[in-house]
Amino acid sequence: MIRVSLTQIILAYLILILTVLFGIWIGMDYLRKRRARTARKHKIHCSICGVIYEDTSDNPLPQCPNCQSVNERMKIQDI
Repeated sequence: MIRVSLTQIILAYLILILTVLFGIWIGMDYLRKRRARTARKHKIHCSICGVIYEDTSDNPLPQCPNCQSVNERMKIQDI
């Protein structure tokens, strides 16, 4: 028969709960960053009017919906 004190049971329970919460937190952070990276991939900054718009087509030179100028696809960097 294994004897376990109440303190050990509570400590094991707390460690288990904290480990699960930490795992969920890491997983949610990874998914949030992945979604942001995917959204940023389709955003284009117009070099003429400065509008940031989204274009999901494969066209290498998409047209700005605001001023109709043609823009190159460049990575938008966060500050």
